[in-house]
Amino acid sequence: MILVTGATGNVGGSVVRQLLDVGENIRALTRDPGAARLPAGVDVVGGDLADPSTLAGAFDGIDRMFLFPVPATAAAVTELAVRAGSRCCPPAR
Repeated sequence: MILVTGATGNVGGSVVRQLLDVGENIRALTRDPGAARLPAGVDVVGGDLADPSTLAGAFDGIDRMFLFPVPATAAAVTELAVRAGSRCCPPAR
């Protein structure tokens, strides 16, 4: 399953639709799951990239992630994803 952060925004929403079009299983992370208007079949979970402590459950069963960048927390979020079993490429040099 792929976790898509920023899933209700322009970029993340496009990523969700494109991944669904090719048959991927998607979990969408949003600050307000009740207000999310995402396609059927998307697993919607709550969390905020600006507060990595809200994200632990979002990574259950995730093996890949699209991370919409929030520079202040990108390293912490990536670390949580890797600890949860997501595959991650090495940092750019």
